[in-house]
Amino acid sequence: MRFDGLGNDQKTTVTLRPPTQEEGEQGLSYHTVCEARTEVEPYRNATPTFKALWESRIPPGVDLSGVPASIRETWRPGYFEKYEIPLSSLPRSVHDFVLQVNKELVDVIRQVVATACWRSAQTCPTYLFRHGRMLWSMDGEDWRMAPANFVAMMDARPAFLSDHLREEIDELIRQDRREPLGQELFREAWTQMNINPRSALAIGISALEAGLKELISELAPDAEWLARNAPSPPVVNMLKEYLPLLPAKAKINGQVLSPPEAVIKTINGGVGLRNRLVHGSLPEVEFEAVKKLLLAVREVLWLCDYYRGLEWALDNLSPETRTALGV
Repeated sequence: MRFDGLGNDQKTTVTLRPPTQEEGEQGLSYHTVCEARTEVEPYRNATPTFKALWESRIPPGVDLSGVPASIRETWRPGYFEKYEIPLSSLPRSVHDFVLQVNKELVDVIRQVVATACWRSAQTCPTYLFRHGRMLWSMDGEDWRMAPANFVAMMDARPAFLSDHLREEIDELIRQDRREPLGQELFREAWTQMNINPRSALAIGISALEAGLKELISELAPDAEWLARNAPSPPVVNMLKEYLPLLPAKAKINGQVLSPPEAVIKTINGGVGLRNRLVHGSLPEVEFEAVKKLLLAVREVLWLCDYYRGLEWALDNLSPETRTALGV
């Protein structure tokens, strides 16, 4: 399936296709491949850098301090070989241009995939979508990898378990202590953060609300029905006014403290963004804003776990939160 005339400049083409035989041999046999292609001129002050990269010359103004000396020693004077210069080492004009083009292509791909899934009634979860590497060409024939920064995303790392946790994990399992719903929703939001910030925002606030209601139901059984069925007061009010009144099983210096003001301020801003999102007045969400919100939500959820009697949860709070709480 090919869709032409997309994007702001109507020069973008998106193609949905089955994988090639080579892609199938790489493990993509049951995938749908989505490719977006556009033609765009780089910023004028970025053009010399792209021409140099195309010719494998070291562009002017490039910071090579991060390139190991053992690699630089193998290069011909003025040229780079068998090594990709990271995007962050290139001039700002090139950096901004590459990120802007990549964002535009990803936005168009998301639009096509979402519309295709919607119209065909395919309930494909967005976390199954994988982004490939962007390619670029000066002539439309020879294609090369676009400059990129190589980092390990925080949600892409394998689980790290140390041996000393085995007994505690085993005890939780034998006690049938299930992971709280708030924590489960948080992990779902965290995996969405890079690929769908809007979903991450909505799920993150839901994780916070679920975590608070769970804690209220566990510590104040008489209020369980209200917590689960009655309309909830604003979550910030619950954190500041109701949380300190709960009969917590573990306390901080003899008190049940609200989260630090900085955390509450971030959550308050996140709730505002979520409300704008669900009312249709927030078409896009910035990744950094969602990440900051989720980190604040995580602090509250760990605090909830501590108040329900899981003392190890206090160790998972950030140093800033621990200092603010006096622990």
